[in-house]
Amino acid sequence: MRDLSGFSVYEILEQSAASYPDRTAWDFLGFKMTYSDFIRNVNSCATKLKSLGIKKGEIVSLLLPNIPASLILFYAVSKIGAVSNFIHPQMPVSQISSMLLSMNPAHIWVPGFMVTTIKELKILLPDTHIHPVKMHSFMPFHLMIGTYLKYLPSHIINITKGRRYFSFNHMPATEKADSAPSETSVILLTGGTDGTPKGVCLSSEAVNQAAASTAAVKTPSDTQDRMLAILPVFHGYGLVNCIHTTFAEAACLILLPYYNERLFKNVIRQKKPGYMLGIPRLYSRMADLFENEDLDMSFFKGLYCGGSKLTDSVREKINCVLRSKGARVVVREGYGLTECVGACLLMPEDHYRPGSVGIPYPGVSVGIIKPGTEEFLDCNIIGEIAVSSKMIMNGYFNGWSGNIFEKDGFKWLRTGDLGSMDQDGFVYFTDRIKRMVKIAGYEVYPGKIESYISQIPGIVNCCVVESEKDGLSVLKAFIVADTSFTNDKTKDEILRILNKKLPGWSVPGELIFVDSIPETLMKKNAYRELAQ
Repeated sequence: MRDLSGFSVYEILEQSAASYPDRTAWDFLGFKMTYSDFIRNVNSCATKLKSLGIKKGEIVSLLLPNIPASLILFYAVSKIGAVSNFIHPQMPVSQISSMLLSMNPAHIWVPGFMVTTIKELKILLPDTHIHPVKMHSFMPFHLMIGTYLKYLPSHIINITKGRRYFSFNHMPATEKADSAPSETSVILLTGGTDGTPKGVCLSSEAVNQAAASTAAVKTPSDTQDRMLAILPVFHGYGLVNCIHTTFAEAACLILLPYYNERLFKNVIRQKKPGYMLGIPRLYSRMADLFENEDLDMSFFKGLYCGGSKLTDSVREKINCVLRSKGARVVVREGYGLTECVGACLLMPEDHYRPGSVGIPYPGVSVGIIKPGTEEFLDCNIIGEIAVSSKMIMNGYFNGWSGNIFEKDGFKWLRTGDLGSMDQDGFVYFTDRIKRMVKIAGYEVYPGKIESYISQIPGIVNCCVVESEKDGLSVLKAFIVADTSFTNDKTKDEILRILNKKLPGWSVPGELIFVDSIPETLMKKNAYRELAQ
């Protein structure tokens, strides 16, 4: 595994640009940029940031989607030693107001068309400089014109309000900051879609270690591979395991600003990316889109899934389509969390173990501990999953690091997830500790029930939540099924399976069929919303 621990995030890109200046760094809707031009834009942007008075260690917030401006700003901020704080641009300002007030960023970048967000940010942080970003920057001419006209009303509003769009004009390069790799380089928010957001502070060492480990477990690459970047830049899985890993390997990033079925389908057909990171819903939809398409998919070299549990039905669904299209790979499931920079476990390429989320990345150790203690448990016993690696966060922005402990000279992260590990090192995820509920005095894990329900062919999605009936705690299962099942038939099948596999207190008392299940901004089941 390549050692990237002694460098800043910027220096990894700098190395790739120096070694492969003429390679294509990214392809954004058909607009391509080489590594030499990319690093030139980053260096120019870094100079502009310094001219704005941004200093080493200062936090700047980026409320941006997957556009080239996000990439340029991320590496430019690293070069001057400042800290990038990525935030979901569609997250309501009211939901992140306390975090922003606490961080008090001197500068914020936000898409220019989000005029309401800009107004709310200005009211919340009157002394902060808000920089609108043009969505049509770095687009092919025909798309640039269309996008400009689409957002023309917002351009007019910003001009009348005296807001100047941030420019990426070329400027002389500035010296890079002398930053220690252990210093915080980026802050990502987690937990903000269902509760109070927390700022996860990640060092350059952690980010680079995650990129090196991800590259080490990927299917071997050739001269220059293409990675499809559809996962959001404001999430560790997208920013590091996808984007930064690609640039560390001097590969080509196919950058999509958002998910659109037509756009996604055309990119797969025309660009033929070798690699893709996605969530279960994306792979399920991908199977539907290409099931009846005449397309040779032998170009795929690595398909990876995380973000939420990949059910057996979705796994078989997408793998069946891949096999029928000549692909020589299957979707490999992984596990991770923002506090250890995205993914840290992955299913081996040549060995699938049912129910498991894989084995540790190189440079990662995993143990199972008794919740609330530092006591490690034996194999096949359910406890809290703990991770030890250089990828672990420095702590949360408010300084709290109570989920980090030291044992025998190693730093360990309590993940907040329940699971077990077998004698071969395969880890099995059970549920979030906070989702553990008590029914009739017994501990019940909704995620385990969901996994059994999801194994039934025809079940698209499900979510089990705690409810109340006659003053007692009961379980309800919300289920999305396809058209091949009648509700009564599906209910009988589900109850038969659950009664066979679970004790009576773990079987939901009510099965509710719905057209869809509400989602968080990160496309996970919003179980708290259902419970309410």
